[in-house]
Parts: sequence; C-alpha cells; structure tokens
Amino acid sequence: MIQRLQRAAIISGGLMAAAGCQQPLKVGSVAPDFSGMTNQGKVIRLGDLMGERGVVLYFYPKGETLGCVTQTCAFRDRLGGFSKRGYTVVGISCDSVDSPRAYTAERALPCTRITDADCSIARRYHVPLVHRTLVDAPSLLVDRQAFVIDRGGKIIEQYEVEDPEDDVRKAYEALEVPYH
Repeated sequence: MIQRLQRAAIISGGLMAAAGCQQPLKVGSVAPDFSGMTNQGKVIRLGDLMGERGVVLYFYPKGETLGCVTQTCAFRDRLGGFSKRGYTVVGISCDSVDSPRAYTAERALPCTRITDADCSIARRYHVPLVHRTLVDAPSLLVDRQAFVIDRGGKIIEQYEVEDPEDDVRKAYEALEVPYH
C-alpha cells in the first residue's frame, strides 16, 4: 500500500511538472524571470535589473485607485533608503500599457512601473487575481503582494500587503533599513 502511494505521488509530481505547475514561491526561492513593458515604453526583464542591485517588486491592483496611489507615493517618498541598500523598486499591475505612463507622470514617480496586461507576471509569482467591476467594466486585478529579491535573484522576503502605507515599512524591515 505504501509503495503504491509513493508511486502515485511520484507520478502525480511528474504530471504536475510536465503540465508546468510550480510550487508556490517562498523565501529562498529563485525569483522567476519575466519581461514587461515599462512606463518609459521599453521592454525590460527582471534579469536586466539584477546583478549590481536587488529588486523590491510590488504588485498593485490599479493605478488610479486611492490605495494604489497611497502605496506608490509611499515607495516614492522612501526611495532613498532602498537606493542606499542597493535596491531598485519596481511596481507591477495588470493595467493597460498607457496607464503606468500617465500614472507615473502625474505623481512624479521615479520608480519603474511595468504593465502586466495579460497577468502573466502575476501568475509566475503566484499573486492572486481578483475579478472586479470597475466603471461598469469587468477587470482582472492583482492582489497586493511584494517580493524583496536579492542581487543573486533569491527571494529574501515575501508578503501580502494588507495596508498600502505599511508596504514600505515591511520592505525596509526586510532590508534592515531604519524606518522613521
């Protein structure tokens, strides 16, 4: 009986791997590489951002909502602490390609914004997707989550963002940056 269960587990594990299923990401996992369109209109990969710098990668639902504005402006206002530790801050949403450009310009945001219109990056990072109706149109939005990725490409911190203002504090704590 035990051998049959072991065999079934090996077979189902092989089927999951063959189907492209992955284990959920966790601290210590290698961050999946991705490519996406930035607010500057350039295609960029996570690998392009790595090497000399680490990355604080945060997912936000929609650019012009109150929570997202709060979250993004909090990162903007504390960007110096991340830079001093050698980290780049990158925000990702499933907004249209034009949305991050306008959003970035209006808020004077120095952070890179990436459009994930098909939610493929969110799926690679196992970020939950939520169906909502916004302005009478159904939308697929990502849940708020953040990943702190070291220079070697390993996830050193991962967390759900419950309070948009608290997101930066958690990232600072992960990097041992004093938060005043």
